[in-house]
Amino acid sequence: MGDKIGIRTSDGFIKVISTRNIEKPNFLINERRHRMPVTTLCFKHDSLNGEAIEVISGSSDYTYNIISC
Repeated sequence: MGDKIGIRTSDGFIKVISTRNIEKPNFLINERRHRMPVTTLCFKHDSLNGEAIEVISGSSDYTYNIISC
């Protein structure tokens, strides 16, 4: 739906912001989940309404996280 943007960082943080008010960013998720750089990030969507329900992240140390939106 394009209402969320996922940001992966080199210091292990996962950030998700809402695009509904992009001038004043509102972090929906701002957590350090990895000890190494986040190398991949994707959204899992609900097939009925198209909303993002989870963020899945992976790191260069072969760890992953599943975070509810």
